[in-house]
Amino acid sequence: MPRGAFGSAAVVRQRLGLTRGKAPAKPSGGETTAPGTSTRQPTRQHRAWQRVRAERLRIEPSCRTCRAEGGTTTATEVDHVVPISEGGALLDLANTQSLCAEHHADKSAADRARRTGRPVCRRRRYGVDAATGRPLDPNHWWNAGK
Repeated sequence: MPRGAFGSAAVVRQRLGLTRGKAPAKPSGGETTAPGTSTRQPTRQHRAWQRVRAERLRIEPSCRTCRAEGGTTTATEVDHVVPISEGGALLDLANTQSLCAEHHADKSAADRARRTGRPVCRRRRYGVDAATGRPLDPNHWWNAGK
């Protein structure tokens, strides 16, 4: 029976880490993953993080940064105060804070900029005027010449 150019289907699935009911294959020999990363997060650790996340959102349902600025935005994300890459504890409730999506993105970008030495580059988000439906971005083509 002739085989394909890459061997049998089972061998191909195994090389790609697509074995049924098992975790993806770990890198072998010369292949390595980047430091601090893994091919799959352990299930037990994932469940523990979900519990910590749910507890933080229960304790602190609004965005911490918005509250400090006088707003009351509902928090949708949980952030590590001290990033894990800088030695922060992964599952420590005291090392977490509730943030809205925009403030979480801002903090993550600032952390990344500090770690890599590259400047923060975030695109300004604009919406539309609720009354007219026109874009709020002054550089939008619809607002050109107005």
